[in-house]
Amino acid sequence: MAGTYHATITYQELAEKIQESTGIRTRVILPNWIGATLDKVAYESHQSGDPQLTALVVHGDDGKVGKGYKRVLEVTGEPPVDDDRDLNWHAARARLECYRRFGATLPPDGGTPALSPKHQAAIDRRNVRSKRPLR
Repeated sequence: MAGTYHATITYQELAEKIQESTGIRTRVILPNWIGATLDKVAYESHQSGDPQLTALVVHGDDGKVGKGYKRVLEVTGEPPVDDDRDLNWHAARARLECYRRFGATLPPDGGTPALSPKHQAAIDRRNVRSKRPLR
């Protein structure tokens, strides 16, 4: 995912890839183990000086990062962000760093941070509805 500009992966897709690549299967429900796994990724990314790969992981239903993404801010020593919008823009900037570091083909301007396509589509739909004239 980090090698494809504006790509993301859902928590479910990541869980399947982890289980497939390790050969370890679990019947434990996803929310009970994926957070701890992503915490380790956040810590390792920070320790190695890599961008936060956890920013690439979003919910399948709305395209937003999970509440656990706040852990990235703790790990990196950044101030906490409580606003959902700000948290998702933080992740968008981190994703752009991932794309740059891991060889995604970027536009000539170097690329721009972007919300996940699903999240942006929901915002666009809300904006269109709010601009419709009232009857």
